[in-house]
Amino acid sequence: MQHTFDPQNILVVKHRALGDSIIGLSSIAYLKSIFPNAKVTFALAAWTVDLYRECETPCDAFIELKLDSLKGAWRFYRTLAKGRFDLVIELHQSGRTFKIINLASRFMGFHYVYHNHNLKKGHFIKDQGVRKPILQRDLDTCWSALKHLGYEDLPVPNYLDWSPSIKPLKTKERQKPVVVLGVVASRPDKQWPLGHFIELMRFLKSMGHDLHFLIPLSNSQADQELATHIQNEAIGLSYEILQLPLSQLAEHLANAKFYLGNDTGLKHLCVALGFRTLTFFGPEEPLEWNPYDLEKHPYLWSQGQDARTQMALTCALVQFDLSRKLEEISPIEVYEVLKNQSLL
Repeated sequence: MQHTFDPQNILVVKHRALGDSIIGLSSIAYLKSIFPNAKVTFALAAWTVDLYRECETPCDAFIELKLDSLKGAWRFYRTLAKGRFDLVIELHQSGRTFKIINLASRFMGFHYVYHNHNLKKGHFIKDQGVRKPILQRDLDTCWSALKHLGYEDLPVPNYLDWSPSIKPLKTKERQKPVVVLGVVASRPDKQWPLGHFIELMRFLKSMGHDLHFLIPLSNSQADQELATHIQNEAIGLSYEILQLPLSQLAEHLANAKFYLGNDTGLKHLCVALGFRTLTFFGPEEPLEWNPYDLEKHPYLWSQGQDARTQMALTCALVQFDLSRKLEEISPIEVYEVLKNQSLL
């Protein structure tokens, strides 16, 4: 079918955390599959861009967003003016970005489509407000934008067909099979205890598994305390604490055997690097935040304690008082899951 709208310059915006930006790569790959000759630029939080500098991604260019000041907002507005975009798709609309992009669209004439999962009606996005895998929500936004612009014949993309992909330009060789451990989390109820990780490492060694563990940490004070604890408790184990710039992280993690850890951006990076994962989930149901093939990316979660179902869009800690906490999942139980999933 011949279409009158043929975008040559597309901007995808996702001003979110690291994991969200990685998931957003799938939508860019989807758009490139439909418009292979178009330039697709990705606008994302400035601090996340370093991750992609030494990697191959589906993006043609990046825009670093610093919107915490009037100067940063004005810079983004000027970038929109200079970019001469045909189409701007925002995968997770916020009040600040909406004001800037919507104003720019009125003066610059580009099409602006956004997804706000808090809105349940009043927009043409497929399944607006429906809880589903976040990757599918992103793809629904792109598909809806194209349908709205005349591409009625496109089938709805399935998130299982569009897992994010990152390829480091160089990789670090290892002498032993490598396992990436994700020991940090955004809050305690999403974190498997650090002592459990160390106990599991010792148990794996005692069972004859000759593994080298990579433990990425930031330079924050909290992560420095974690590093000190690991150094004191993991004596005799084969591990490496990685405190690296984001630009070097992907090359050090590439070709690992699997990821084991909490629900964080690091887990999504490991998925994009192409190896398997086993994730610990706290109160948030994995429906949204594990948008991947469960054969390759299983998870451990105490079912029936989906706080977001009970508490709408917020997670009140009181809901977890009678729950099975992550600390109750023992290292031996995790070892059995690793074996049953053929990860060892």
